[in-house]
Amino acid sequence: MASALVEALRPDVLHAASNHHNAALALELGRRFDLPVVYEVRGFLEESWLSRDPSRSVDDAFYRAERASETACMLAADLVVTLGEAMRADIEARGVPRERLLVVPNAVDASFLEPLPSGAGVRGELGIGAEEFVVGTTTSCFGYEGLDTLLEAVALMRERGEAAHALVVGDGPELPSLRSLAASLGLEDTAHFTGRVPAARVREHHAALDVFAVPRRDERVCRLVTPLKPVEAMAGGLPVVASDLPALREIVEPGVTGELIPSGESATLADVLTKLAYSREKRISYGHAGRSLVGADRTWTEAAYRYNQAYRVQIQKMTEPGQNP
Repeated sequence: MASALVEALRPDVLHAASNHHNAALALELGRRFDLPVVYEVRGFLEESWLSRDPSRSVDDAFYRAERASETACMLAADLVVTLGEAMRADIEARGVPRERLLVVPNAVDASFLEPLPSGAGVRGELGIGAEEFVVGTTTSCFGYEGLDTLLEAVALMRERGEAAHALVVGDGPELPSLRSLAASLGLEDTAHFTGRVPAARVREHHAALDVFAVPRRDERVCRLVTPLKPVEAMAGGLPVVASDLPALREIVEPGVTGELIPSGESATLADVLTKLAYSREKRISYGHAGRSLVGADRTWTEAAYRYNQAYRVQIQKMTEPGQNP
């Protein structure tokens, strides 16, 4: 089937995105049809697998096999594209030459840069007052996202008398335990879990937030992989408070687009959020700077331009005399 598609479409370049199963197919087709292959590494799935169970280890056979398969595909591809500098450094450490590596960061459609819709409807549905402070996120509910830290921080804020709410938009295996934690913290009416929402309604939920939080744990997958969700939030003009991890430093510039805090420190997170709750001016400043950053460097138009340039280089290499037997 794949060979028939290549014969029918006659592409100039084959582009595979994670994981190695996709890359292996593209590499075989590239060999068969004498085409350059670009492997886009959008995550390290063996690291995600590792993070989901504390009993797992880098010495486990599955982890080692998956990492070896990924590395083999990276080494075989004509060009490896990835999302950030932390990911690029990991790939280079596997032996991929720097000249065969390209960073194209997570990007959004230009429509994400438009002003957010009203968040009044979502706040009304959840019983949140118009003037109450809301911190939250859109995410998948996995342990490494550190959402327990977010709930603990909001509980501390409320103990201090702040009218703070937490809003978690998304689903995942940790959602039941997060609901239980919220109840144990006395947040039954002030921690809101919507579950999965339609993509068309994500920006309505962004609009219900005052601050977007990325409280990821200090785990290898979080240190390496740059997430898309905070980029979407920044495009809409939301300030971002995130864990101080290498991959997140590539998104958040402290004091400019948001704040970075030590991972897992709920008290520090509560302090930073409280300051932002009392400074609408700072929230607006961070939001404007974040939107400008995304608009300049992280749109699909910019990403397409970088890919187009990279494709042209690979095609030229394949057509140069003496490059192929």
